Amino acid sequence: MMRPVLVFVAFILVLALSPPVSAGNHKLTTEALAAAIDDATDYLGRQALPDGKFVYRINTDPHIKLDKNSYNMLRHAGTMYALAQAWQRSPDDAVRAMLIKNGAYLRSQMGNLKGRDNLTVVWSEDDSDEAKLGGAGLALVALTSLERIAPQSSEPETLEGLARFILFMQKEDGSFYSKYHDDGTGYDVSWNSLYYPGEAALGLVMMYEYDKNRLWLTHAQKALVYLAESRKGKQFVPADHWALIATGHLIAHLEPEEDADIRALLVEHALQISNFIISNEMPEHEEGSLLAGSLGRSLGEITPTATRLEGLIAVRDLIKVDDPALAEKVDAAIEQGILFLLRSQVGEGTYEGGFPRAIRRITDSRTLPKNFNRRATEIRIDYVQHALSALIGYEKMAEAEKGF
Repeated sequence: MMRPVLVFVAFILVLALSPPVSAGNHKLTTEALAAAIDDATDYLGRQALPDGKFVYRINTDPHIKLDKNSYNMLRHAGTMYALAQAWQRSPDDAVRAMLIKNGAYLRSQMGNLKGRDNLTVVWSEDDSDEAKLGGAGLALVALTSLERIAPQSSEPETLEGLARFILFMQKEDGSFYSKYHDDGTGYDVSWNSLYYPGEAALGLVMMYEYDKNRLWLTHAQKALVYLAESRKGKQFVPADHWALIATGHLIAHLEPEEDADIRALLVEHALQISNFIISNEMPEHEEGSLLAGSLGRSLGEITPTATRLEGLIAVRDLIKVDDPALAEKVDAAIEQGILFLLRSQVGEGTYEGGFPRAIRRITDSRTLPKNFNRRATEIRIDYVQHALSALIGYEKMAEAEKGF
C-alpha cells in the first residue's frame, strides 16, 4: 500500500517544531522536505487511472471550466521519471504497480515508422503520423527508469528502437530535427524545440546505462557539445534544465584524461546557464513575500522555478569544483527556491500534495500573460512532476553534503 498522506499544513510551523538541518547554508527540516515529497507522490498516485494514464489536468477552482485538450505523452513520460525517482528514494509496492501500468500505456502509444522496423517512436496523438524527438527521449528516460524497478518491463528491441530514432533525428553537427511526419513529408524543418535536444541526450545516456552500448553515449555527447558550442560566449542563454540534467549524467561517464577537453566544454556550458539563471532570473521581492525564491518571470509561477532547480541541482557538484564563488550563489538560490516550492504546495483537501501553476492570482495592474489568473489554480501532472523531482534532488544533495 502507498504510504498514508502526510499532512503538510504550514512549513513555518514545522520549522518551529523541528530542529533545523543544515546542508551548507541550507536550513530546512527533514520532516518538511519528506512530507512534501510524500504528499506529491501520493497526489500523483491519486491521479492514476486504471488504463495507466493520469488525470492530466484539474483546476482547484470549481468555477473554472477546463478547456478540452489532448493527452500529452511527453508529460506522461516525465511524470513516470519523477515517480521512479520517488520509488528509488523509498521503494513502495503501490508506486511500482502504478509505474508498470504507466509504462504499458506509454508503450501502447508507440510504433515503428513505415518501412523502418528498427525505429520506434511515440505518436503525438492516437492515429497521428507525427513523432517528436522529445517523445522518444523522455520515453527512454521513463522506460529505462522503470527497468531498474521492474526489469524486463519493456523489450530491449523497443528501447533500442527509441534510441535509434533519436540518432535518425540527429544531424551531422549534433543538432536535431524536432519532429518527423510519417506521411511522406519526413523531417519537419519549420519548428525547433528548446528542450528536446536535452531530453534526447538524457535518454541516450540512460540507454547507455541500461545496455552499456557506447554508441548512445557518443551521440549524447555530440548533442551536448553542439549545444555548448552554439551558445559559447553568448550573454543570454536559455534556462535549459534538460541539458543541465543530461550533462550531469554524461560527465559521470567521461574518462578523466581522455575526455578532459569535452568535460571542460560541457562544464563551461553548465556554468554559463547556471550563471545566467543566478544573474538574470532571480527577481527581487520584499522580505516575507510569497514570491520570494521564485525563478524566471516575477509572477509566482511554480514550474519555471522547479525546472531551474532541477537543472541547478543536477550540476551543482560540478559548479562547486569549478567555480566555488558561483556555487555559493547557486546554493542560496536553491535553498530559497525549495522554500518557494514548499510554500506553493497544496496543503490540505482534495488536491493535497499538488502544485498549481502559480502560487496565487495576481490582482495588480501589471500586464499578464493571457489567461494567467484563470490558470493560476490549475494543477497539471507536469507541474507536480517537476516540483517532485526538484525536491527529491535537493534531499539527495543535502544528504550527500551533511547527512540528514
